[in-house]
Amino acid sequence: MQSISAVTFFATLALCLPIGSQDKPAQPQREPSAQERLKSALDKIRTQMQGAWRLEELRTPSQSQERRREVGICLVTGNYMSLELHIGWISDRSRIDAKDFQSGTYRFEVIEGGMVEMSTMIGSFMNSAQLLQFEEPNTVRRFQIEVKPDSMTLRRNDGQQFGFVRLPDDRLRHLEDMKAGNPKEKAKPGPDDPPR
Repeated sequence: MQSISAVTFFATLALCLPIGSQDKPAQPQREPSAQERLKSALDKIRTQMQGAWRLEELRTPSQSQERRREVGICLVTGNYMSLELHIGWISDRSRIDAKDFQSGTYRFEVIEGGMVEMSTMIGSFMNSAQLLQFEEPNTVRRFQIEVKPDSMTLRRNDGQQFGFVRLPDDRLRHLEDMKAGNPKEKAKPGPDDPPR
């Protein structure tokens, strides 16, 4: 059995160790490009759109607002939006004189200029003869969008405007508070939670 001398051992060990510092010099932070800033801004709008919304205001230049009642829901998840609107014009005797309806699911992209471009996947509406009509797939609509924490407004160039308010989800907000370590009270199990 041959023995390795201490000098040979340490010389071999020294050759295996890296020379100089392992620390890399700090890289100066690079300013994001205009395209990266734009993408970040568009992603922020899309993120703010996520959730469930209730129609609060509807402006349509082609439909009378007198005696009009409307209700609508908009659900946004990922790059998909589902929208359902029920509109009725109520007579003095509380009867529905006329009605309108629109329902659809759309794929959308947030594009430059604070615009949302929606493409119909499936949809239907009341036509001028008051009959249900299916919307042509891939019909494209563009809206100017403004999103705040609890409101979202979609405006078209023709003057049509949809004003939505975020639907409260107290259970989700409560669970987020619990997760963040700000418990207001002990979390109560929901109907879909497993038994404890």
